[in-house]
Amino acid sequence: PLKTEFEWMGLEMTPITPAMKTKNQALLGKFGAMVADVDPGTQADQAGIQVDDIIVAINNLPVPSAGSLEQAITAAGGQKAVILEVERDNNRMFATLQ
Repeated sequence: PLKTEFEWMGLEMTPITPAMKTKNQALLGKFGAMVADVDPGTQADQAGIQVDDIIVAINNLPVPSAGSLEQAITAAGGQKAVILEVERDNNRMFATLQ
C-alpha cells in the first residue's frame, strides 16, 4: 500500500488526493504534496517552507502522486542540496534545502 503521509527533512507532507480536492475547492487543478507541518529549526523551516505550501517537484522531479513523491524523496536521499518547487497562493517559487 502507498503511504499517505511523508516525513522528510523537517516536513510532514500529504499527497493531494481527489478527496482533498472535493473538500477544498482551492485545490482543484493542483497536484503535489500539501505541507501539513514544518519542524522549527530544520532545513525546511530555514528555507521558508510553510504549512499549506504545495511541493510540486523535488529536484525537478514532479510529484503528482504518493508513488512519485516517494521516488523523488528516495532519489534526493544522498544529495547535499535539494531543490523544492513550491506553490503558495498560486505563485511558484524554489527553495533549497542543504
